[in-house]
Amino acid sequence: INFDDSNDDDAESEISENENIDETEMKKSRVTTSPNKKKRSLIVKKNKSDGSVPKRRCPNNPNESTHVDVEDLDTSQLINYVKELHETNKYIVKQNKQIMLKQDHMEESFKLISKN
Repeated sequence: INFDDSNDDDAESEISENENIDETEMKKSRVTTSPNKKKRSLIVKKNKSDGSVPKRRCPNNPNESTHVDVEDLDTSQLINYVKELHETNKYIVKQNKQIMLKQDHMEESFKLISKN
């Protein structure tokens, strides 16, 4: 039996190249971002692997609603959908607080102007 060492060397170099590529991809994915961006990127990557289109977090039009039929979702999709709803709710609450702060500031400014 004659074993050819060159085939083993080629296979080992191919494996090490694949590991290097995987390491560089992991390093690229570790770029400092906010936790929400990381979650969104993971959701997008997961959705791309499933072949489905990723959903938007917030609709562009406030009157636009996204209808999802709960019966068509499996448990993991349902959990992800609830998480997205929770994130959207947090985003809207944050925006509402900012609007209220701006409104209070404007009211105080108008009061000062009206006194003078």
